[in-house]
Amino acid sequence: MIRTKEERLDLATDFIRVLNSALECDKEAMHRLTEHRVRCNATLAQHPTIQVRTREESNSSGAAALVTVHSVGLLGILNGILGKDDLGNAYLAGTYDDKGKLVKFALNANLGKSL
Repeated sequence: MIRTKEERLDLATDFIRVLNSALECDKEAMHRLTEHRVRCNATLAQHPTIQVRTREESNSSGAAALVTVHSVGLLGILNGILGKDDLGNAYLAGTYDDKGKLVKFALNANLGKSL
């Protein structure tokens, strides 16, 4: 489904309202859910809107060779639903305190900005 910028922004605002409401109900559960990622394949990692984390890590054999590992989480999928702005930025972001704990969900501060 193709959405206008305004429709994506409205949907993102709805997502943020619900996510922050859930965060108020159970901060620890929402923090853990937001931080949890599952491995995914390279095909999902190449999806045009879903955000996937890609990193190199040692292979399980203990050899010095590195393997590419892809993982996806809740915000990656939700941002995939919303799409990206005209500059390629995702709509949703988590805000964290100085101890690394999730404190709120918000619009990505980079919306409309060239990176």
